[in-house]
Amino acid sequence: MLDLRSCGQLRSLAGIDSVHNLTELTLADCPRLEAVRGLGPHPRLTEFKVTGCPALPDLHGISGLTNLTRLVVTDSEQITSLTGVAPLPSLEFVFLAACPALEDFSQLARLPSLRRLSVRGTHRLRDLSPFAPLSDLRQLTVTGATDCSTSPASESTPS
Repeated sequence: MLDLRSCGQLRSLAGIDSVHNLTELTLADCPRLEAVRGLGPHPRLTEFKVTGCPALPDLHGISGLTNLTRLVVTDSEQITSLTGVAPLPSLEFVFLAACPALEDFSQLARLPSLRRLSVRGTHRLRDLSPFAPLSDLRQLTVTGATDCSTSPASESTPS
C-alpha cells in the first residue's frame, strides 16, 4: 500500500512504476498533481483513490491497471471526463464525488465488470443513459445531480 497525502509539490507519478508490489494507491490532498501517467501495469494494484487533487484534469494513465477492482475519485475539481478508465476489465466499484466539472461519463459504459457505481455531487450529470449498457450493474447511487433525469431529454412521455 502506498498512501501519498498532503504532498504539496507532487506534480506527477513518474517513477512509481518501479514499485511492483502495490496493492492499493491513495493520492490525497496533492494540490499540484497534474497527471497520473507513469503508473505502468502494476498487476497487483486493486484499489486506487484520488481525493483533493484540484489540478488533476483526467485519469489518463490508469488504463494499464487491469486488476483494479475499486476506483474512488473525490474532490477533484478539474476532472471533466473519465478517459483512461476504460477498458479496465476487473473494475467492479466506482465512487465519484464532488467533481463539479465531470460531465463525460461515457467511459463507464465500457467497464464489463462494474457492479456498483456511486455518483455524488457531480452536477453536470444530465441523464442516466451512459449507464444503460452496464448489464452487470447491481447498485447505482446518484445524489446531488440536480439536473439529472431518468430518460434522455429527447424522449417524450407518452400521453
